[in-house]
Amino acid sequence: LMREDKTLTGRFFPRAQITIESIRREIEGRTLLRERIPTSVELPLAPETKRVLHYSHEESDRLQHRHIGTEHLLLGLLREERSMAAQILFERGLRLAAVRDEIARQSGADARHRKDIPHLLEFSRDLTEDAANDRLDPLIGRDGEIER
Repeated sequence: LMREDKTLTGRFFPRAQITIESIRREIEGRTLLRERIPTSVELPLAPETKRVLHYSHEESDRLQHRHIGTEHLLLGLLREERSMAAQILFERGLRLAAVRDEIARQSGADARHRKDIPHLLEFSRDLTEDAANDRLDPLIGRDGEIER
């Protein structure tokens, strides 16, 4: 998650010395080495992983977000309290309630920002949508050609 969304560390980890590499070493130290599964094979999901994904979906719904993002996956991991991932995150100071509150706070700021969008829609035109719906005049932007 940290590699996918570099802002997670700054947003939710209370100490700056937490790095992807330190967490990777911690995970490797706690896991048994197993035979590698080729990535071309469909990977079976463990029940724990399925629960994390389910929790992530619930968290996204709870925050009224349309998509499941890395922040929702982080919440899902924290909700699966007995997992190794949750234990590592707890040891580094992450708490479910604090992460949830921060995401809600940031979502509120985003919602306030989105309130300005109706003005944008009122005074502008979505050319991409117009082009997709065949509503563009083929002469727009071709003044030079027309003047010839």
